[in-house]
Amino acid sequence: MFPMRDVESWEGHEPRAIAFERHESGILRDKSFDSTGENMDAQPIGSKLFSGEYSASVVQVINPAMNTNGAVLRTASFLGTQYSILATGTTPVTGATDKTKPVVLASVAATYNALQFPVTLPAGYGLWIATNSGSSSLFLTYDLLP
Repeated sequence: MFPMRDVESWEGHEPRAIAFERHESGILRDKSFDSTGENMDAQPIGSKLFSGEYSASVVQVINPAMNTNGAVLRTASFLGTQYSILATGTTPVTGATDKTKPVVLASVAATYNALQFPVTLPAGYGLWIATNSGSSSLFLTYDLLP
């Protein structure tokens, strides 16, 4: 087992190191903890998958009518060209520059973005990808809540 070292912190910014403990056999233990002692359990991957490449348009990812109890976005990898967004709301975005909808992920000048943690959409909210030129790719796993 490797000893955990103290991590110095800057005022207002607490760096967090991840510590994995190994069993005597060298296998990682079932549970891991970060430097603050918080449990870091594995998170489930979504049971539903959406993936594809889309060009200069608005494409529905999750239909608001199907989202009757809420949805959890588990993983998302998004590569957009020029300006592209992955946005949510009760009605579709009008385009990539629509500022009236909450943006989940955005891409400027062919950048890659990914969700850093799961995101919950309220019941009745949908999800759309919008691009204003070129093509964007989205790889998403999610669950509709029962």
